[in-house]
Amino acid sequence: MALELKTAVIAGRPRVFLSGDIIEGSRFDALSAQLPAGAALDVSGVRRINSYGVMRWMEFVQGRAEAGVPFVLERCSPAFVAQLNMVAGFDGGMPVGSVLTPYFCATCDEEQLADLELTGSQAVTVAASLPCPRCGESMEFDDLTDTYLAFDLRRRMGAVQ
Repeated sequence: MALELKTAVIAGRPRVFLSGDIIEGSRFDALSAQLPAGAALDVSGVRRINSYGVMRWMEFVQGRAEAGVPFVLERCSPAFVAQLNMVAGFDGGMPVGSVLTPYFCATCDEEQLADLELTGSQAVTVAASLPCPRCGESMEFDDLTDTYLAFDLRRRMGAVQ
């Protein structure tokens, strides 16, 4: 699925929504043009990122950083969080304001993504379970709780040193 962009102004702040796959053919020219300094980039719709996509993304964020045009990453999808954890500098030094955390209910097979804010000075932890909105049973976190936010912990520790 090709990358798609949508823009909006929410609470007086520009917000750009990025969805699709970040792959070898991904181009970020339109995103650069539509993402003003200080805007929020919502990447909740990013489904997949391959190794070529990582290179394209890194070129984009490094270019923004060098140009002094920062933005805030918001609602990072699990695919995006995986890259934040694996690739040093994947965020390009941009702040990560929130991520989506995956949950699964074994009782009714419901899957859900929950917003988790990362702002503030305190380290954040992922809830091990949430009540299922469909059946009321417990939904379990569907990843590794100890490492899902490793990128955020590294960032906070780097800021402390």
